[in-house]
Amino acid sequence: MRDYLIIGIDTSIGFTKDEYLFQSEKKNIKCKYIPEYKTNKSDTLIATYLKNYSSAEEIYNAVTEILSAFAFTRDCQMIFYSGFNLRGNNNINLMNNRCSYIARTTPVTEKMDYFIYIPPITNPEQAVLVRLYRQANSNNNVYFRILFFWHVLVYPSKDNNDGVKYINKLFAALPKEISHYQDTINQIKANHHILMSRFSSLGDYIKDGIRHSIAHIVRDMPDNNNLTLDALEEERHLWDVARVLKAFCRYRLENDYELNQLHDKNYFLPIVP
Repeated sequence: MRDYLIIGIDTSIGFTKDEYLFQSEKKNIKCKYIPEYKTNKSDTLIATYLKNYSSAEEIYNAVTEILSAFAFTRDCQMIFYSGFNLRGNNNINLMNNRCSYIARTTPVTEKMDYFIYIPPITNPEQAVLVRLYRQANSNNNVYFRILFFWHVLVYPSKDNNDGVKYINKLFAALPKEISHYQDTINQIKANHHILMSRFSSLGDYIKDGIRHSIAHIVRDMPDNNNLTLDALEEERHLWDVARVLKAFCRYRLENDYELNQLHDKNYFLPIVP
């Protein structure tokens, strides 16, 4: 008998083949991925335990880490549905066990033939950061995106001021990779709602004027703005902030955490039937 974990996946990637097989020697798992975007249902991933995992939680953690790394590299949206466990013999017809009954909520924006370019996750901090980035990028709510991209800039620190310092460091001398965001940053600073004189820096404004107003909605401090929901100009401004935060997050993960490394076959290896 063998144990399986079946997971539903909503993603903006439309995989073109009927199924994909891959394994991870490092994680001791083997998976089958079944795309369903043509039927407007969620995709299905079936993971086989290649060692005695102590719980379904462990195998779920291993699979979603690999997929989060893929989602970061492709900058795609990816949402997981927890699925269910299954026990059967090695010849079980896995094609009859899917999570594709879940209606797809994420539109396909890119089609791909293969899983490619998955950077190896080598430490716990990388693992958390790619998950945080995936959560932020997979949600189309601007308030949620800002909060979770902010987490990406701060983690693993517990001090929000470390996020402020990182933003200010990049803003002081924008790296070439993100220099095209200069105009968007200028738009953020020029917005008349900001009253930048209240804040000592761009990082302080994003922390105190944006992040805190989303997290707390109404605040007693007279020098801080409260959030106004469904305000057109304010939402346009917040989307500018979200785009800049995303660019800063990608730069941090690729350069400070080496998540731009080449493919590692021990971490992820496609299997050709």
